[in-house]
Amino acid sequence: MAPDTTNCGMFRGHSHKPLLSVPAGPKNPARRYDPDLLFRVSGFGFKTKESVVWIVRWTFIAIILIVILGFSLQNTQLVEISVLGWQSGEIPIYLVIYFAFAAGVLVFLLVAAFHQFQQRAEVRRCRREIKRLEGELDRLRIISIEEGLDERPDETGGEDV
Repeated sequence: MAPDTTNCGMFRGHSHKPLLSVPAGPKNPARRYDPDLLFRVSGFGFKTKESVVWIVRWTFIAIILIVILGFSLQNTQLVEISVLGWQSGEIPIYLVIYFAFAAGVLVFLLVAAFHQFQQRAEVRRCRREIKRLEGELDRLRIISIEEGLDERPDETGGEDV
């Protein structure tokens, strides 16, 4: 679907050509909007949206890894951990923070999985209830049709004498 070019915001009344449009030609008699045109004609060498997404994803991962490495290099102090009478040896504080984060993620995943199982059980229960109600509705429709047939007047037009 082509964008509306008759009214473009602050330039009301002025028409404009879409920035990403395919020129008219034998295979394309009218100009139309093509969002993938930028990837095909740009000088960046990107052929598809997936390649751009791949580059953005790996750039984001690289930035996160650099931040984690920088955090680790700045927090190298040694600490001892005591939990319920158990005492660890001296370990870097960044490892303590990473393990605490990993434990939090694990607890979150366990709670989320439990919640997911509860929701699936509820969906199964609701589907059974829907089937039961649909069956009851069908029975009521059949009863209503049969009663309608029984109450129909005699087709001879006369009454029983």
